Amino acid sequence: MSDPITITPRFRRSVRIDSDFASTAAIDGFYCPPSFQAAITFMAAHIADTEQGAFTWTGPYGGGKSSLALALACLFGAPKPIREQAASLFGDAVTAALKAALPHFPARWSVLPLVTERRSISAQLAEHLGLPTDAASATILGEIERRSTDRGLLLIMDELGRGLEAAADGEGDIHLLQDLAELASRSQGKLILLGILHQAFEEYAERLSRKARDSWAKIQGRYVDISISVSLEETIELVGEALGRQRAVRKALPLAEACVDQLRPARSKSDAKRMAGKLARTAPLHPFVACLLGPLSRRRFGQNQRSIFSFLSSAEPFGLQDALTGEASDNFYPPYLLWSYLQANFEPAILSSPDGRRWALAHDVIERAIARGASDTELKALKTIAVLDLLKDRSGLATRPATIALALHGIDRPNIDTALARLERQSEIVFRKHAGIYVLYAGSDFDVEARLQEAIAETNEVDLNLVRTLADLQPVLAKRHHEHTGAMRWFEMSIEPISGLDALPPPAYSQDTVGRIVFPLPTQGETPVDAISAYERALRSSKFHPLFMGATDRREATNKSCSFTLSVTYPRLIFVSFRPVLYQIRRFRRWTWHNVPNRIPMYQVRRSTWARSVHASERMAATATLRACE
Repeated sequence: MSDPITITPRFRRSVRIDSDFASTAAIDGFYCPPSFQAAITFMAAHIADTEQGAFTWTGPYGGGKSSLALALACLFGAPKPIREQAASLFGDAVTAALKAALPHFPARWSVLPLVTERRSISAQLAEHLGLPTDAASATILGEIERRSTDRGLLLIMDELGRGLEAAADGEGDIHLLQDLAELASRSQGKLILLGILHQAFEEYAERLSRKARDSWAKIQGRYVDISISVSLEETIELVGEALGRQRAVRKALPLAEACVDQLRPARSKSDAKRMAGKLARTAPLHPFVACLLGPLSRRRFGQNQRSIFSFLSSAEPFGLQDALTGEASDNFYPPYLLWSYLQANFEPAILSSPDGRRWALAHDVIERAIARGASDTELKALKTIAVLDLLKDRSGLATRPATIALALHGIDRPNIDTALARLERQSEIVFRKHAGIYVLYAGSDFDVEARLQEAIAETNEVDLNLVRTLADLQPVLAKRHHEHTGAMRWFEMSIEPISGLDALPPPAYSQDTVGRIVFPLPTQGETPVDAISAYERALRSSKFHPLFMGATDRREATNKSCSFTLSVTYPRLIFVSFRPVLYQIRRFRRWTWHNVPNRIPMYQVRRSTWARSVHASERMAATATLRACE
């Protein structure tokens, strides 16, 4: 990672809309993601349709609200060259929407940018308008109305929450905001009031009385609140813009394409290709690191885009700039270095956050591994698992073996597998088979797997009464039959041992039941062949009505095909396999008729994938029940 990487100067920690407004470098390099464009278009639509003129933007610290407000201010009231630059950044659609909604836009508009302080809002507005600080609200409103008579006026109050905090402490008149909102809504699009907040309006009044909170809620109702935040993909695009990549780096594309396959939810082919291009533009970051930065910046110890740009541009230990002069896997900044960056710069903040418990566990596991002399590959694998697990909720990444191997793509796969196996033997990680992922393990001398196998081996027989209690099977109503005839007919459901199918006990409520569904359970280690033999014996023991019998063929290894046999008496006795259970009967896709030896008819349902539609599932379930009742 010795190649020079230059972070675009525009991507710094913060901006001030008052001092940076209309400067030549104010919006140089500004990136306007689709969500920002949608917010401005939404404002224009409200102005055009309802003449609404008062808005608030709400979003977390460092989320880009001030940068967006600065770019919007330049679009409205900066000199013509800067206005044209801003228009190119927002795009033709946004500019056209504003022109359609606002009179004389953008030539005859002025901007009044104000960074609010923690004191009276009215006093600050008066100072900004050139009025005495003790000017009455009516005087302030009159001056603003005068300025917006012949020209449009955009009034931006950044950090409005500070003024609201002062108002909550009794400093200033909060009702001035209501009067300003009403004035903006009567201005016929010539006055736009924009307040920028870090939390909802009512949160600033939580310490006030109920009557005061109701008054604040009435004031908030005069404003249309718009959430300002960026998605995971927009964060990745933002990182690419900050790194100055104008097109995908050819060398990074193969790794990016492989990494996209590990993201969840899965993407279509075209979406995956587009996502790979975005990830490749973030080189020299590993694609997984680019995916982790967005969720990382949204944690309590982060500050959104501000934290991302700090990681990219500052000289903090183990940050990108620090790693550029060091060594990294195949010229990429890998996820295990991101763990080291968090540990060196944010560990105290993380420990005091909701993520503190998981962080403490990971730190303890890594320290144990270091103490026993773990290899470099083992430590890298541990740190990779730790950082992926810490940010798994929103990153779309899970600690699957293939994901870990890609995160350590500069290391041979056999060496990675060997390291993971050793970490598992040392009880530092554990593999969760049901999820197919590795997780950090707190460590214990108790071998859970061995004791589980012993317990299974000691089990001599199945407690059918306990199984029935846990299953709590309820009768099944023939719904379509009820819809067509008005008669309520249902099947009783029970769990019985395979060995007792030829001597089934009578139903508990035979006088009210028109049929019966039986789940045969292998209690004596019966194989599928034994089960079929038991079904045949039950056929021969049926003296009064013919039986439809069958078995289950479930291919667990591939899970690509499964046949399910519905076994029915006439009238009304059904045998189904216990493992798929009744709920899975409702996922049949299609029916085929089969003839089997000795003229025993069989309905066999074969599927390759589960049905996607609940409606289709319910329809097939009703069909199955009706056919059983015929």
